[in-house]
Amino acid sequence: MRLSKFLKEKYYETLMYNMRVIRGRLYMVLYYANSIEEDRKKVGSDSLRSMSMHSEFLTESYNEYYALKTHHRNFILRIRETYSYMEKEYNQKTFPPALRDHIFQRDNYTCQRCGISREQTIARGYRLEVTHKIHPKEGGSTSFANGETICSECRIGKQQAEKQKIGSRKRRRLSKV
Repeated sequence: MRLSKFLKEKYYETLMYNMRVIRGRLYMVLYYANSIEEDRKKVGSDSLRSMSMHSEFLTESYNEYYALKTHHRNFILRIRETYSYMEKEYNQKTFPPALRDHIFQRDNYTCQRCGISREQTIARGYRLEVTHKIHPKEGGSTSFANGETICSECRIGKQQAEKQKIGSRKRRRLSKV
């Protein structure tokens, strides 16, 4: 799975923190294991009591270490599940409703072309829409990164500009012939 820059940063931060904690617990496990080995070499009732205490600490530290590793694995899976919409590319021309909502939230419900807010669009009788930054015909995909929030007026302008662009391409081809 490809990770976006945001996910890479979060993943790295989490990984480094969890690994520091896990290493700390592993250090404790090794420390208590060595203490038990040293106590085993000694003879006497104190060494038995000490061995017993160290073995309890060893068991507790190992269980914490194992729990932390499991928690780390589950946390990374949760991050990937939660932010998977950022990476997924859909095989359709329109944006699914859930993805559309995420794009609206990312763009703070404002038109990315003219900067008009949601309240202003409602007051003027426009509506906010999610469109492709790079059209699928030109190689763009239906994904979180390729979506943008624009108002209905800017969308009309964008479509007219695309038609003019297509028309000028046709004229160039005709003039070359």
